[in-house]
Amino acid sequence: MPFKAEVVDDGGRITLRLAGRLDREQSPELLHLYDETRVAVRLDLTDLLSADAAGLDTLRTLRSRGAGLVGLTPYLGLQLDAQPTAPTRK
Repeated sequence: MPFKAEVVDDGGRITLRLAGRLDREQSPELLHLYDETRVAVRLDLTDLLSADAAGLDTLRTLRSRGAGLVGLTPYLGLQLDAQPTAPTRK
């Protein structure tokens, strides 16, 4: 399923509904969309199927900027709370 971000105005609060797979290609699009809102934003992750390392970093960045996260699965929550690890060299 391709990534989709839908902007929903909940009467003064903006919700970005994310669906599909968030990866490194879509991360800049999501950051740009978030920056355009300029108000308190909530991210609805109910329909987010997966996120790669870049997608997880983007969600961490948005959370640190004040975005609320709703619809977060326990597994995705664990991934977001885990510290990113540097690739190992062989």
